[in-house]
This record gives sequence, structure tokens and C-alpha cells, in this order.
Amino acid sequence: MPTFNKSLAIASAFAGGLFIAAQAAAVPVIIQGVGDDHLAWEAEIGAITDPDADLNTWRVLADGSASGGSALVADAEPGSGDKALDEGIVSYNLKFNTIGEYQLYLLFKTATISDGIGLDNATGPNDNDSMFIPDKNDNDGFGVIPDISSGGATGSGTSSYMWVSTGSTGRYTVTGGDLGNNLGFSFGVREEGFVLDRVVLFNRSVATSRTADQLNALANSKIPAPASLLLLGTGMLALAGALARRRRRAA
Repeated sequence: MPTFNKSLAIASAFAGGLFIAAQAAAVPVIIQGVGDDHLAWEAEIGAITDPDADLNTWRVLADGSASGGSALVADAEPGSGDKALDEGIVSYNLKFNTIGEYQLYLLFKTATISDGIGLDNATGPNDNDSMFIPDKNDNDGFGVIPDISSGGATGSGTSSYMWVSTGSTGRYTVTGGDLGNNLGFSFGVREEGFVLDRVVLFNRSVATSRTADQLNALANSKIPAPASLLLLGTGMLALAGALARRRRRAA
């Protein structure tokens, strides 16, 4: 009859906890497929940070009406004069395979009281809710933190998810030197109750506009598990086994 190995169980649980914590903190890499004219991803997969730890940040919202069953919500609103650079930030790494000018499309809504969020507009949606997007004039929008002084904002949502083009403000140029590199791309909290579901960057050399049906039909881009996390998980499990063997020898 198999015996319970307490040391192995504890070490394995510890390894799993470290792996999960590291995975949660990792910024995902979103890779454009060969021949693809876009990058697409679920907003909630991003790495969330709250630089000044005041809880004015993003959180994942379970929502059966959202793509994938969840979305990101701005849980609080920065105080007057605050900038997004010290408020909630959600970050991604983008890896392009095709040069061009890419148009940013966002699938979002404005939360209502039914979403279980304590809003300043709790009786209904506020169509002006918005968030900060990267400033295309600052390093082409890549590797920068959008804020109140330089980042663009987008809004005009409703209480149901809708696709919105960010227009000329949200057009980002990918050059030959960018291809194959991880380009940081972030969104900042601006107004409470903004719910971001899905993100698309579409190459304007293929089409200058996309309909909601066309955007919905786009497959999400590949997001590989970071090799460092896989090594951490297997390495910690190997350590757990070594501890168990040492315990047996000592006994």
C-alpha cells in the first residue's frame, strides 16, 4: 500500500505555489503568426501592477457575456491630478512578424451596478468612461506607460460590449527593426468602471477599417508559456524529489 510522503507533499506544494506566483507576475508574450495581418488577445491575460499600491488598479472580472468568460475592470478611479503611471497598469509583450501601421481596436463596455462594482455611476452606465492607451508619438507607443499628460484615452462605451476603433490616436508603426523583438504595450486606469474584454491590432496596409463581425472572427494570437516558468516548475519539483530521497536515506 502506498505511503504518504509528507516531505514530498510539502515540497511539491511549495514548488507549485512558487510556479503559480511567478506565472501570475509574468508579462505574457503575444506572437503574431506567420502571414497574419493582426495581433489579437484577451485583455485579462495581462500583467497587472499598482505602482503606488493605492488599489486604484485593474482586476479580472468574471463575466459570462465577455469573450472567454472574463474581462478587465478598472476598480477605482485615480484622484484628481494623479497620473496613470503611478496608478493601475496592465502590460503585454508583443512580437510582430510583419511591418506596417497597426490600428488599435478595443472590445469594451461600461460596468453597471449588476456587475457587482461600487461605481460612482451605480444606477447606470456612463458613456464617457475611458482608459489611457499608449501615446504613438512616444517611441511609437511601445515600451511606454500611458499617462494623463501624454497617453491617449478612448471611451464612449455602453453597458454592452462593443468594438471601437481608437482612430488616429491608436495607430502604431512597426518597423523592420522591431520584428521578432518583445515590444511592451500597456493600458492605464483612467475612469472607474471601464471594462476591457479583448484587444486587436490590425495592419492598415491590409484594410483601413474592420467591422465588429470581422474583428470577432479573428483568432487570438499565440501566447507560449514562458520557458523560465517551465524551468522553475520542473526545477522545484526536482528539488522536492531530492528532499524526499534525502529524508528516506536519513531514516
